[in-house]
Amino acid sequence: MDGREYVDLCLGDTGAMTGHSPDVVTEAVARRVCEGITLMLPTEDALRVGEDLKRRFGLPYWQFTLTATDANRFSIRIAREIMQRSLISNWSASFTSML
Repeated sequence: MDGREYVDLCLGDTGAMTGHSPDVVTEAVARRVCEGITLMLPTEDALRVGEDLKRRFGLPYWQFTLTATDANRFSIRIAREIMQRSLISNWSASFTSML
């Protein structure tokens, strides 16, 4: 497409999200790095996005996760609370080892 040949050794892991280093993405990342790098903690952007989601969908609370482990952990915690059960099933070949 852009005259380059790529070998994707990550099976589309990050290239699938943004492409392979398009200028708009590298510029946005550079701006963020200059503001400080926090990859696994929420930033002020989460406040703005949460307010926008609240306005759009009428739901007052939103849970953001920045890692797959957090997403799984929070989902299990919410399910346990809703179902009032403390045990969950786990398969030995599960996607994540955090269980």
